[in-house]
Amino acid sequence: MPWYKYNYPGDRTLASSYSLETGTPECTDGTFLCAINVNSNPGMPAEPDMDTPGLQNAINSALSSGQETGIVKLRTTAS
Repeated sequence: MPWYKYNYPGDRTLASSYSLETGTPECTDGTFLCAINVNSNPGMPAEPDMDTPGLQNAINSALSSGQETGIVKLRTTAS
C-alpha cells in the first residue's frame, strides 16, 4: 500500500487533501496528522481510497491518543 501525505489545512476526510508519496514520508512523532498508508482509489490511483474500512476511526484514534497506528503517521506541527 502506498503512503499519502496529508496537505494541511485540507479536510482530512477528502482524498484531494493528500499527496501520493514515493516512499515512507518523514514524519516527526507528534499530535497532528501527517500521512496515511492505504490502497489507492481504483478510479484515481494518485488519490487514497478514503472508503478503506476503519480508516476514519484509525485517524480519529491516532489524533485523540497521540499514538501512531500502522496506517496513520503523526507530526509535531500542523503544516
